[in-house]
Amino acid sequence: MLSSRASMAVKPAVTGARLSMVRPSLAIRSVRARAAAPGGLDTEELKEKVQAFATDATAAIKAQWEKTEDKPAAVVVAVGTVVAASFALNVVNTVDKIPVVSDFVELVGIAVTGWFTYRYLTVGPDRDELFVTLKTWFNKVYGNKL
Repeated sequence: MLSSRASMAVKPAVTGARLSMVRPSLAIRSVRARAAAPGGLDTEELKEKVQAFATDATAAIKAQWEKTEDKPAAVVVAVGTVVAASFALNVVNTVDKIPVVSDFVELVGIAVTGWFTYRYLTVGPDRDELFVTLKTWFNKVYGNKL
């Protein structure tokens, strides 16, 4: 039989509708041990990478903002993009709530995906045609960086 101290650590105490541990220090230690064990994920290294990425992204955004000549137009475009994305999301959510239409749109999406896969990815020359088309488009958008 377990000692009274060991049984306190295992048994949760129910008070009203809330469930609380009698000995929370053991629960915290076990959560920390479980979080560190699988996969050997180093949280400090991950934290450093995220901070470095955030610092680089902030610096790039500041540099781009300083290069921008027409700042009010850039703000209008950014706000317009957020409004348009919000509007599009609301339209998609509304259409998704209509039972027959959402199923039809899903069926059309599956058919187009199947056609695209069959047309461009199954045969070698068609894949090459797709890569040439994509490379041409990237060169038009980004210049000759590729």
